[in-house]
Amino acid sequence: MIGIKITSNCFVAAKESYEFEILAEKYKDSIRKTGESHEIVIFVSEPGDFERFQSEAFNLDIFSNRKLFIIKSGLEFFKPISTGKGKNNESLQKQFSNFPDSIQLLIHYNHWEVPNKVLQIFGGKANLIKTKNFYPNETRGGLLQACKEIGVQLDEDAIDEFLHKIPPSMGAYLQSLSKLKLYLSKKFLPNKI
Repeated sequence: MIGIKITSNCFVAAKESYEFEILAEKYKDSIRKTGESHEIVIFVSEPGDFERFQSEAFNLDIFSNRKLFIIKSGLEFFKPISTGKGKNNESLQKQFSNFPDSIQLLIHYNHWEVPNKVLQIFGGKANLIKTKNFYPNETRGGLLQACKEIGVQLDEDAIDEFLHKIPPSMGAYLQSLSKLKLYLSKKFLPNKI
């Protein structure tokens, strides 16, 4: 997740949301660092959100130069497109593939795959990140990679414990290691007087 490039349209296909939240923070930091006036709009896939998103995305605010749209639960959000219901996909593709550079879109698609119908409306300009679920022969390497990203070193017993108790996915490893690091830093740092 550290080396992920910030792009205009990005889907994160994952059952868990932890990796998506890390990426959302990177997007927020990136837009804040521009120094331009900006707006961050979050949709949580309630009824009518897709229509509100279209209205917001194509009617730019005069007070903010940049907009970041964060969409959670993309499976529900894009259901009108993935099920073939709703507006014509060709007209949506014309609109969505012509987003101005001032708009960024980050979507948590809470499923293992993003349907082609959904990706196609962005005219091939959407980046897709799939979270990694590890096969048994990949778990140790995945855990060591997560340790490196979080900045934690584990001894062999701790590695074995993690491999047996934590679900074999990068999101679960990152979340558990972050919690462990926070817990240990609170427990072993001397109290300030």
